Amino acid sequence: MTLTKLPHNWNGLTKIILIGPLFNKKNISLIEKDSGLVFIDGGSAFINDFQSHKLQFIVGDGDSSHPDQQFDLKLPTQKDQTDLEVALSLLPNHLFDLELWGFLGGRLDHELANYGAIAQFLADREHTQMIKFDQQQMILSPGSHQLELNGPFSLLALTETQLHLEGSLGYTTPEPITLLPFTGRGLSNVGLGTFELTTSAPLLLWREMT
Repeated sequence: MTLTKLPHNWNGLTKIILIGPLFNKKNISLIEKDSGLVFIDGGSAFINDFQSHKLQFIVGDGDSSHPDQQFDLKLPTQKDQTDLEVALSLLPNHLFDLELWGFLGGRLDHELANYGAIAQFLADREHTQMIKFDQQQMILSPGSHQLELNGPFSLLALTETQLHLEGSLGYTTPEPITLLPFTGRGLSNVGLGTFELTTSAPLLLWREMT
């Protein structure tokens, strides 16, 4: 494994989408055609559904893909990082917009590890502000975010964070509060329109899957 970055023709992209093994084909129409697609191991099973996307890259160790699958970057099965973590390390530093599809709904331990990988990715980046999983769950970077949501949601800290909420919400925080990792203080809020969220560390915004 010698490649450390995506090919040079990816450098001009502002949006990249990662496709995982649990991708649902009903969402194909939601994948923007001008984005670059990185297929993570078993996500490569869907590559033929995206013939119109010019920039495609396949990375993985082959443990969840077809035995005959060819990879742009083939990883060893014994390694210190997940396939997703390696893929994230390849992304250009200027990247502003990143989405993940096909990483939810499988093993809970894998899903939690995916959230952790994205949180670490955001902690190390200046430009990327928000990363969505299936346009449903979000990991928010440290800082202030203007959001618009209608309906219930929960906020879960991945590390201890200071949280401030104001705007159209079921409940706000007049003063910043402390959220400890995976504790209940941020559960069961309701979005009623536009609001501002400020966090001192990466934060998971969780919504019921539809």
